[in-house]
Amino acid sequence: MPSVGVNGATGDVQVETAPSKNPAPNLMQSLQDLPELPFMDGPLGHHAQFILGATIGYGGAGVVHEAEQVVLARAVAVKQLLDSGDAQAQFALLQEALVTGHLEHPNIVPVHTLGKTEDGSPVMVMKVIRGTPWTDVIDQPEEFAALLDGQDPLGFHLEVLCAVCNAAQFAHTQHVLHRDLKPDNIMIGSFGEVSVLDWGLAALLEPVAGLPLPMARDICRVAGTPAFLAPEMASPTPGSIGVHTDVYLLGATLHYMLTGCPRHDGQDLDTVLEQAQRSAPAVWPSEVPHELAALCDRACHVDPAKRPASADELRRELHAFLRHRGAIALLAQGSEQLAHIQELLRSQRPSAQVDRLIIEARYALTEGLKSWPEHGDGAAALRELDAIIDLRAAERESLLHQAWDADVTVGQLARLRALKLDAGAAAGICFAMYLALHSGLERGWAYPLALGGFTVYWAARATGHWLFTARATMSRTSDGVEHAQAIGHAAATLAFGACWYSSVDFGLAVALWAVLHATVYLVVEATTAAGGARYGYLFLVAAAAMVALPSQALLLCALASAVEWGTLMRTQREAMRQTHAVVTGV
Repeated sequence: MPSVGVNGATGDVQVETAPSKNPAPNLMQSLQDLPELPFMDGPLGHHAQFILGATIGYGGAGVVHEAEQVVLARAVAVKQLLDSGDAQAQFALLQEALVTGHLEHPNIVPVHTLGKTEDGSPVMVMKVIRGTPWTDVIDQPEEFAALLDGQDPLGFHLEVLCAVCNAAQFAHTQHVLHRDLKPDNIMIGSFGEVSVLDWGLAALLEPVAGLPLPMARDICRVAGTPAFLAPEMASPTPGSIGVHTDVYLLGATLHYMLTGCPRHDGQDLDTVLEQAQRSAPAVWPSEVPHELAALCDRACHVDPAKRPASADELRRELHAFLRHRGAIALLAQGSEQLAHIQELLRSQRPSAQVDRLIIEARYALTEGLKSWPEHGDGAAALRELDAIIDLRAAERESLLHQAWDADVTVGQLARLRALKLDAGAAAGICFAMYLALHSGLERGWAYPLALGGFTVYWAARATGHWLFTARATMSRTSDGVEHAQAIGHAAATLAFGACWYSSVDFGLAVALWAVLHATVYLVVEATTAAGGARYGYLFLVAAAAMVALPSQALLLCALASAVEWGTLMRTQREAMRQTHAVVTGV
């Protein structure tokens, strides 16, 4: 059964499944050769180099005091053993002092000197660190808000982890593994300094002169903090421990930083070790950024080959996230809007809302990718959104072409208005001529009256065509028909004037005008299927009756024009509705 011990400084469980080897004789001989460091409790003595002060904390089998180094008049931290006769504890303290002294790095506590007390117990003198364990800052953010000094909490903690990665990477370049990286072993100073502590489980990747540490390739016992253990630490085999092990511990530290919970959690030690061995992907709270969750799961992958290759690679990915946090927020917004767009398209909701979301989503994705063009998910989302835009553009263009062909575009709506004006004017003129003839006016007045009406009608119709054509978006076919109509009505008016000049019978002249008027509508019908055929046929019938019964024929034309005006009015309303739907997409 594994033996379980409690770290006195942090309360975390340390597990060890096999007893450590006896202390190396050469290291214990080094202890005998260490210089004695005169200490004194209380007022300055004549030979004291250090004056011990208050207890700072406890670490494993040791206690740490703040002290004054007399010769330099500075504060230092002094670590001594609780049990000065414990040979194993002496060995561990010597190891920690030697490895920490070997690693000179801004994020590793400097060791000033190593010596022994009067009773021969080893003592390590270090830089005093005034700060707070990172665990406390994570767990109690309100209490330590002043430490963040207004910084974004996530950004602050990621910067801390980047500093830890930096220290770990440096140690790896010096062939040293930490093997117990966790928030409890990270101290944050009052000015934001980050220090990696407790190198008591350190191991060597390669032999280093003067460092009597175990070789990582030889480790085959469980040691460390169970809640953070890598799979190869929970069931070690020779050669399984390496740089990837510290990378896993950094990932487990990231997990704690993001969630406030350890990577492995259970009711008993066996459960926790089983979780460490499986190292399944975590279930993440929704507020954790997707990119960090994915990075953490990758760093804590059960297969070491799928983790970041080094602590420095992990640090670079964390820095990339920090640099691109604004872009990440935009890309996340764009992706969420894309999902909403797809949902609306599946449910066939009104497309005006879809168009608005498309504009917003494309802006978010485009701006996000400007800052982080390597973001694969964002680029894929933008490609998917562009495909939707292209599809909708093709559908919209198809609808517009269909609308042109079916006379429901803006241009064709203009034609309907012109046709309505045509029918209304024709009804008025025909009814006026009918009244003139029916009331017994001299036939000599019929020609000038009709010609004047036709001329005014043609001028108004031509002006209306020009205005509608200039203001409406029309196909070339529609535009040509509009001009053909105006020309046709002008020809009918000129022909009527020629009949008057040639003294042709008034009934024949009106019949000729009716034929030409009908021809214009039949041409429009044949070209655009605008619905004017029935109107044209009625005018042809009226033209046939014009010679024998001009008065009744004119009344028929007036009635036919009035009916056509009403029909065109209804058609125009429907066309306006369809045109609005085509243009706005609603």
